[in-house]
Amino acid sequence: MIVQEEITVRPQGPGFHLITPEILKAVPKLPEKGFMNVFCKNTSTGLAILDSEKTEVLKVVYGAIGKMLPTMVGSFYIPSIIESVITGVTLTIPITDGRLDMSEYQDIFIAEYHKTRYLKTIVVTVYAEDDNNIEKAQENCKSNIVSLWKKLKDYLLRPRDILPTGQIQLA
Repeated sequence: MIVQEEITVRPQGPGFHLITPEILKAVPKLPEKGFMNVFCKNTSTGLAILDSEKTEVLKVVYGAIGKMLPTMVGSFYIPSIIESVITGVTLTIPITDGRLDMSEYQDIFIAEYHKTRYLKTIVVTVYAEDDNNIEKAQENCKSNIVSLWKKLKDYLLRPRDILPTGQIQLA
């Protein structure tokens, strides 16, 4: 089973902003087990899993990322792209017992680095196995292994000549 939803997050200005509720609203029924991929389509925005209980953590992390970059004269956009590369634009979170398998203090945040405000697009994809498909996948895997083994055997046993230089010439 694959479920994919696209959500739009309203701009809130530079900083880390909680988006876990919007993500869970987009995919309200999580499977018993699987994983969720969260991907941000914007180049000047990042994603992070951070401690949601302590707002000072958000400020310190955001400030530290900004301090890592030199001041770039004449460009307001390039530093935000670099900051986005540092945090990354995708997260993968395990799903266990029908819920995101994060600690009680962790939440998903969008990191807005660009000073101008525009809508952010997030793609949320949930992957889970269907029990019927597991058996089919195992059977396909087994038949692929047998087929590959036969091809390898045929390749290794085909006629060939050894040249005086020691190289092998295939027939």
